[in-house]
Amino acid sequence: SAHLGALFSSAPVATAVVTAAGVVEDVNPRFETLFGYGAAEARGKLLNDLIVPPAERHRAVQLDGTVLGGETLVVEVQRRHKNGELVPVRASAARIEGAGERGLFVLYEDISDELEARAALEDARDAAEKVAQMRSAFLANMSHEIRTPMNAVMGLAELLLDSELNAEQRRMLGLIQTSGETLL
Repeated sequence: SAHLGALFSSAPVATAVVTAAGVVEDVNPRFETLFGYGAAEARGKLLNDLIVPPAERHRAVQLDGTVLGGETLVVEVQRRHKNGELVPVRASAARIEGAGERGLFVLYEDISDELEARAALEDARDAAEKVAQMRSAFLANMSHEIRTPMNAVMGLAELLLDSELNAEQRRMLGLIQTSGETLL
């Protein structure tokens, strides 16, 4: 019992033990750090009243029922700190049974940093896509802008090749034609 108590107290994530009716039996110190409620303050209260925002109560009750039915859940949700601030968490819950009573064992992990990293990654991806679109538009525009005068240069080079030229002039016009064809 002492060993289990020590494990519960030193768990690296916020942990709550709740009856089937949703009443808090115990919480660990990390729960107080994450939500602001100490064990003495939380015991005997409905967990959903303490930390679930009113807009999410119905869903929380559904999730509780799912877990009490035997499913283990891992969901990303928002929960409320004692001061009213919303905390994004990954909640993992499993049904516990002992001495004929059912209950829930719930772990809460703060995912604020993870969500910020996801948002930054999405912003970077969006920026990269925008740059790629701008680059494509620029290249299409420049291709058009270069093609028109290049066709004129190529036409003039072809006309000049039909005239009397010395070998060096003919070689230079040949280079212009070859380069222009490569560019076009």
